[in-house]
Amino acid sequence: MSRSPGGLWCRHRDASGQETGSELIKAGSGGGHAFTRGGTRSLFHTPGPCRPRLVLVDGPLQAIALAALKPHAVHTATFAAPGGSWSRAADRVLTALVADSPPIEVILAFALLPDGSCPSRERVQTLLCDALPAGSREPLVLQPPPGGWVGALHEARSPTHRAA
Repeated sequence: MSRSPGGLWCRHRDASGQETGSELIKAGSGGGHAFTRGGTRSLFHTPGPCRPRLVLVDGPLQAIALAALKPHAVHTATFAAPGGSWSRAADRVLTALVADSPPIEVILAFALLPDGSCPSRERVQTLLCDALPAGSREPLVLQPPPGGWVGALHEARSPTHRAA
């Protein structure tokens, strides 16, 4: 990750660790996202090897927001998210990440679709069944609050919330 006047750049890497592109999360009230021209979306994750706790969410902005909500966990958790929907490239990166350093605990913090389904969670659960060592704990499911992780961060940082 890196900051610029325009926002926050979240780097996507392939399974070997090579950068495949960067996603710009634009600053300001307009917000929005952009991806580097010619880049390939794969999986954004906080730097370094997989830590004891792996937290998977819908997108880089949600990963950053959840990490900010849980500052005590930043040094013991890897926060990861695809750029958009899950892809084969994201699958390969996640598989390599957990193969190199299997987490003790996996938390799936994906938002549900309006119909109550969660294709991202289902896909990741299937992938992790094969990727994690035998005897690993079942992933925990953490449901985002109304407004999602970004909304929860805004709420936590609002002056009215701090005064309460």
